[in-house]
Amino acid sequence: ATEAEEILTMALKAHPDDPTLTVQLATLYAGQHKTDLALPLVQQLNQTSPADENIARLLANLYIDTKDYANAEPLLARLSQQNPRDTTLIDDRARALLHLKRFPEAQQILARIVAQPKLFPTPADLGNAAGDLAFAASSNNDPNGTLQALAVRATVLPTSAPVLFLTAISHDKLHHFKLAVEAYKTFLEASKGSNPDEEFEARHRIIALAPMK
Repeated sequence: ATEAEEILTMALKAHPDDPTLTVQLATLYAGQHKTDLALPLVQQLNQTSPADENIARLLANLYIDTKDYANAEPLLARLSQQNPRDTTLIDDRARALLHLKRFPEAQQILARIVAQPKLFPTPADLGNAAGDLAFAASSNNDPNGTLQALAVRATVLPTSAPVLFLTAISHDKLHHFKLAVEAYKTFLEASKGSNPDEEFEARHRIIALAPMK
């Protein structure tokens, strides 16, 4: 244990209800990726100070770290309603919704912020949210929405194999057969064995679409 950890632990034993000490120790644990130690402290803080946004954010981040999206999402929903222009919170909530397979809700909240690029701290943040929007739209069987989101992403981030696959299946659903085949081929060149299931599907679709072009 670090010296700071030892001092804070001793101080907390003497003053178990001190919220400042609890936050400091919890933040220290979180920074050291000791989520199992941080989580009970922050859960306790959140119960005693439910209106404290910093504690709620810390707790939501710890839940995300442990892939506990069911507990993270309600916290992120409340925080993002209180901070409707905080795109980081909204994108975090959307990712939790995607993990929970609540695709229509994720698409709805992401479409709202991706339409306002100036709200994002960096272009990469906009690109990441647009990528999440594309995934949500694709899961909602909205190929036009997927391609629109991918077009936004392409303005700020380099393309990747999963993005190329989303592009290909969206063109395929829209019967853009020539564009679909081109996108499947580009995907296969980029993927090179890293997405075997999608590569199998891409090869199958290229053969199936060959007479359609």
